[in-house]
Amino acid sequence: MNNEGISYRVARVTLQLEGEHPAGLGFFSEDDPRDPDRFVAGDSGPSLDEKYQKAEADAKRVRRAEEAFQWVSCAITPITDHLASLGAIRADNCSNAIFGSAGACHDPTFFIVYECSPQASAHLVELGNLEAALAGVSCDELVEFDVSADFLTVDDDPLLIVQAVFNAMPRREAFAGVGIWGGTGTPERLPQEDEGLSGWLERVALSETDLAAMAERWEVVGRDIDLFNAFGSHLECGGPQEVEFLVPGVLARGAITSLVGTNGVGKSTIAHEWAAILTGEPLSRPRKILGKAVDGCPRVALVSGEDGPGRVNERSNKLSTVWGVSRYYRFDGTSRSWDQIYTWLERAPQLDLVILDPVRVAMTGNEDLSGDASNFYDDLSRLARIKKCAVLVVHHLSKGHPRRLSDLRGMVRGSGVHVDRPRMVIGIIGRANGAIEIGPIKHNFDPDTVWSKLNEGTLYQRDPASDTLIPLAEMVESSANQDRTSRVLAAIARLNDAGQIVRRSGKTGLFEMRLPEMSGLSRNVILETIEELAQSGSIAIASDGGLVAQNTD
Repeated sequence: MNNEGISYRVARVTLQLEGEHPAGLGFFSEDDPRDPDRFVAGDSGPSLDEKYQKAEADAKRVRRAEEAFQWVSCAITPITDHLASLGAIRADNCSNAIFGSAGACHDPTFFIVYECSPQASAHLVELGNLEAALAGVSCDELVEFDVSADFLTVDDDPLLIVQAVFNAMPRREAFAGVGIWGGTGTPERLPQEDEGLSGWLERVALSETDLAAMAERWEVVGRDIDLFNAFGSHLECGGPQEVEFLVPGVLARGAITSLVGTNGVGKSTIAHEWAAILTGEPLSRPRKILGKAVDGCPRVALVSGEDGPGRVNERSNKLSTVWGVSRYYRFDGTSRSWDQIYTWLERAPQLDLVILDPVRVAMTGNEDLSGDASNFYDDLSRLARIKKCAVLVVHHLSKGHPRRLSDLRGMVRGSGVHVDRPRMVIGIIGRANGAIEIGPIKHNFDPDTVWSKLNEGTLYQRDPASDTLIPLAEMVESSANQDRTSRVLAAIARLNDAGQIVRRSGKTGLFEMRLPEMSGLSRNVILETIEELAQSGSIAIASDGGLVAQNTD
């Protein structure tokens, strides 16, 4: 494929998974792991047929198949991480669409699009030499390398191959391209909905310089995947150059955020509302969390360890009056073990946010001991990294009476690990007249990317009818708007009753009459209010321009 004189080609890397689960279960990635009959007991006999018969007779085969699936998914994550770091594009089943049923398989598959040059293919051969690092990985180049006859049936014309790959790839969305075996995806490199072939190639194709630098780095580290990802400049091994937020400045992907506050301040309700905002269809308010707009269709999981299904459903019904019907995973931590829930979370094909309410629902051991707390956050960090999701944990404070947000950091219950490990800690403190203040009390982000300054919060008031939070500033503004509306309408009605003519402007204009009811209202505000009242039908405008109140009840 030529794009302004540049020739592009495509290489493919396939993970051919074939082995045996530690529990004695054989697996083949070319099969669908969701079919338990495709998993075979390792010690059932010398023939494959006998193993299949054994598996079919085994009443535990479904459970064992799920165990093998999870084991393999976790095992391939370091490999898929490495391939993604090379600039490869994850697109499982893409071969099926290109080559038809003859090329059908379930293998995790990556494609590398590159600018063709005399040395480019040689660099790819070097990068594809993973045998020393991992057995069972193959690298095929769809155009110039020797490949199976199934692939040659398309055409050996590079232009057709590049076009076919582009057409077959799924369009960009979270975790698109990742097949049934899980592992790392690269949705940011998939074609966007409105993106043409030329634009996509310009964005994702690797140059000879890129390939040469990676090949040299691969040789220097002795073809060791872990060393490769640790060696080089910050641009080479530092991962994404910008933090990706699910909610701008609030919830970061791949990171843990903690929500802390005193008992009864509404932590669980706030966490639940965030799940509703992210996954619902708002009926009366814009989708905002802490003032930051959210979009898309995130997949959220709420693990509730204090509130049973009845309380969770009751809260959902109230929230739905504002945010519409919300759809997300709901796990009852009061009746299910964390190990079981964690396994389910790993299996979810897309996961953007996991909410644990509270920390104790998932943590084993003593929350006061740094070792136990560190093990807990290690598991959460791993989940956040593998699923590229944000994790929100709800945690309590020790006893005390904080006066400022900054007081909360020293009052978080348990080991200091509960403050140190989360990338951000959001504090909630009660204020007068039922208001609450919410703000960050700790974070490890660029301050310019966080929604509020450290230890500076925003005041909210809870709407008891819907269990939702409303910024106090908006309520004050709304109250002021209602106040000016009632004042203008009452003034017009009083003048009507007195037989006095009142108009928009002029000598008999409402502002010009300097009425005591209009004290503090500017001319523009009065004119805007008159227009609003006229549009709502609360006043009528006579043919001579006079204002007539229609309804003062």
